[in-house]
Amino acid sequence: MFQPQDPFSNAAITNFQAQIVRMNGLAAAGLAGMEKLIDLNLTVMRTSMQESSVIAQQLMKAQAPQEFVSLISQLARPTTEKAVAYSRHLATIASSTQAEFARSTEEQLAETSAAITKLVDDASRTAPPGTENLMAIMKSGIGTASASYEQMNKSARQMRDAMEANLNVAATQVVSNVERAATKAANGAAAATPSAA
Repeated sequence: MFQPQDPFSNAAITNFQAQIVRMNGLAAAGLAGMEKLIDLNLTVMRTSMQESSVIAQQLMKAQAPQEFVSLISQLARPTTEKAVAYSRHLATIASSTQAEFARSTEEQLAETSAAITKLVDDASRTAPPGTENLMAIMKSGIGTASASYEQMNKSARQMRDAMEANLNVAATQVVSNVERAATKAANGAAAATPSAA
């Protein structure tokens, strides 16, 4: 004969099925992030190899040490800008992957919280007299846990935004420092060039 399952067993089965779907989604998001990272690295390697060949040919054509130094200083800025752009791409990939994980976790928490609240509500309707205080305590605990988790998510988002802002400031400073160093090197090379008499 068929035995009806209690609501807690049904909720556990539903939760387990949702976990499987969510884990597949997280695995897909992780793989998508890895694909983006691999594509970025392959593009950077391909471009770097092509540019290295051109740079080597330019440097071999230099007639004097000053011309060689001048070429190197001219190449410093684009190289630094590319390194900064690469860092920004990495940060974007990491940020989008983390955002997908956070979104999935927030959805899971909302679903779990709703399911638990429904279970407690259902249980409170069928609970024996005198357990009203216990049910109120359980509902309060669920509300407190949900609020705490939301605050943790908000803090994590703020921390991620601050890290991205700091990365942008650092990248700007690196480019500025390289520009100053390249200008200084180029001026030094020009000053070291003997004048024709």
